[in-house]
Amino acid sequence: MHTDRMNRGFAAVAFAALAALLGTAHTLPAQDTLEAGARPVAEIRRGGDRIVVGRDVEIGPDEVVEGKVVVTGGDLELRGRVQGNVTVVGGDLRIVEGAAVAGSVQVSGGNLDNAGLVNGDARVLGGRLVNHHGRVLGEMRVEGGEERTAGRRTAGDGRLRMRNRSFLGQFSDGLAGLLSTIALGLLLAGTGAAAVFYAHPRLDRVSDSVRADTLRAGALGVATTFLIFPAYVVGIVILVLTIIGIPFLLVFVPLFPILVMAAGACGVVAVAHALGERTAERRGNWDAQYRNSYAYVFTGLALMLAPLVAANLLKMTVFLGFAGGLLEFLGKMGLLVAASVGIGAMLLTRAGAGGPWQWRRTRDYDAVFDGQAGGSGTGV
Repeated sequence: MHTDRMNRGFAAVAFAALAALLGTAHTLPAQDTLEAGARPVAEIRRGGDRIVVGRDVEIGPDEVVEGKVVVTGGDLELRGRVQGNVTVVGGDLRIVEGAAVAGSVQVSGGNLDNAGLVNGDARVLGGRLVNHHGRVLGEMRVEGGEERTAGRRTAGDGRLRMRNRSFLGQFSDGLAGLLSTIALGLLLAGTGAAAVFYAHPRLDRVSDSVRADTLRAGALGVATTFLIFPAYVVGIVILVLTIIGIPFLLVFVPLFPILVMAAGACGVVAVAHALGERTAERRGNWDAQYRNSYAYVFTGLALMLAPLVAANLLKMTVFLGFAGGLLEFLGKMGLLVAASVGIGAMLLTRAGAGGPWQWRRTRDYDAVFDGQAGGSGTGV
């Protein structure tokens, strides 16, 4: 469960950072108020909004922020009032007694400690929500974490959204997950078909790397994954600190996560190709007519997404929800591992631009349409 929370928290931090920064990108001024500390930090104030990157923030008891507050890479202690929404990414939010938020609050990759008043919703992704006699007039929602309430909660003080408490809720969650899995499968299948059609030699080399050097590719991919979010934050800080780079924020903020997701999708496709190719080799010559790279990709994706499909079907039942949740966790972890291995393989082969592995050259059939499927390959 701890690993599950860490993974959910990591994904939540990345996407919430994108959402928060996209919401404030249009307010970036030509000249900013910058504060330098022991580490690279930046603070932007405009139109009542306050955006801080890379340090802890305290809003005093007599201070009123007319707009929204966004803190990335630091903690926020609120003792005054905020007229807009409050978003904290990669840090904790503490709302003391007497403090108030007119909008909603969201904490991603951290904890929320509330003893004040939140007029909107309170949402925590990958962390803990502790309500110390505080009031949340909207909905309290915790994903990938836990919720605790100190003291008695009175009517109207908040509604904690619990998943899978009823058959209807369990069925709807399972159905939504099933539709999401189908949509993901179609997206990955389209990506794989495009890769085979437009860049088959590169895909084949990356797939060979997945099979020939799985451990090294996986280690490199995991190391790269852990560097993604710090690189994102550092890039934003550098562009903010260099006034000439501020216009590039409008491109960097949305483009970086898109490129990361595209790289992950390509990595999954490469692993799916390798898995489908290995499966076809195991079956022998009887299915030679289906031995082509399109079939490899589709077969591999079907095998990789099958646990998620089964998990969501189990979650739609009454008594097998726990088994579905466990299977879903394993399926998502499998996709995460596949993406990491695929990204590592792309780095090892320079996105497939490098030469093929020596063992691959012994094959005597075409990699796209394998007319001689029973060739002399010695694949692992």
